[in-house]
Amino acid sequence: MTKRIFNLFVGCILLLIPSFVHATIFTVTNANDAGTGSLRAAVSAANLDANAPHVIVFDAAFFNEPRTITLLTALPSLTRNTTITGPLSPQTLTIIGTGSGFRLFAFGAITATLENLRISVTNSNQGGAIANVGSGATITFLNCEIFETVNSSNAAISAQTGSVVNITGCTFRNNAALTGAALRINAGSLNITNSTFTANSAGSGGAVYC
Repeated sequence: MTKRIFNLFVGCILLLIPSFVHATIFTVTNANDAGTGSLRAAVSAANLDANAPHVIVFDAAFFNEPRTITLLTALPSLTRNTTITGPLSPQTLTIIGTGSGFRLFAFGAITATLENLRISVTNSNQGGAIANVGSGATITFLNCEIFETVNSSNAAISAQTGSVVNITGCTFRNNAALTGAALRINAGSLNITNSTFTANSAGSGGAVYC
């Protein structure tokens, strides 16, 4: 069964996400797990640069066709305000975590956006297989597809107390978890706009557990 959710607001006030005018730009130039030009290197460089906000983009010449970045270990936790913007079509860049029992993204008390990305984790036992949103963080997923994530713990995206998660124009499909297959919100705030949830399964909570 497919559910289309429009303007769902859970538990708190709407927040406006400011546009970044003077951002430092880091460019991913290949699909390698690590090393110069990789997504991992770009995240590490953004964390080291105190002059946030930052933007991580993907080289237009290399990513002008479908590419997959396969990660065997978790990316560094994002500690600076950062936007990660994939190619215009979310179907052209896929990020897959294939290692055992890890979480792909983690966010401290920052403001961040993930945009135009297809993301999956095949084997996790961490709360939030795709992302764990820490207390005090405001994280936006924009035009993303979260698919076929398997988590023996809780959800593809898990949000902690005092966090804000914004979901806009996203698709969650075929995700499975112990609790809340797509999203688990632990006393945080959740805003969902124009997003689709299809064939997500959980021991409790269905697609979204609040």
